Amino acid sequence: MEDFKILIEQAMIKEEDIENIEIKNIKEVIDLKSLDFSKVFFSDNEMENAKVEKVLFVDCKFENCNFSNSNFENVSFVRCKFSNCKIAGTVFSNCRFKDIYFYNMNASYCNFTMSFLDNFKFRNSLLKNSYFQENKTKKLSFFESDLTRKFI
Repeated sequence: MEDFKILIEQAMIKEEDIENIEIKNIKEVIDLKSLDFSKVFFSDNEMENAKVEKVLFVDCKFENCNFSNSNFENVSFVRCKFSNCKIAGTVFSNCRFKDIYFYNMNASYCNFTMSFLDNFKFRNSLLKNSYFQENKTKKLSFFESDLTRKFI
């Protein structure tokens, strides 16, 4: 979607936040750096192998998105909800998660490393072979989720 690329480029050049919009049906690899998203609704996006660095997501919703095999580094998620998304094989390194809800997620082979997880809830999610290493956690909850061979 050409409009998405233009939106991102303009926000990066002008150092502006992206807020109060819906980002839908993106089917491409993305590279995001040093951006802030506020109250953005991401839906039906296929963004496998994304590179996301130094990005802030506040009050965002993600539905039916695929971020498999992506890399998130120094990214903050605050009061965000994810449902029916696929993040299999994704790496979250030095990330901050505050008041996060994952519902019906495929997070198999995910790697959460050296991150801060505060009030992070997983419900009805697949976390097979996921890896949690050197994280700081506060109120980390798993409900009706498959944690087979997880490494904490």
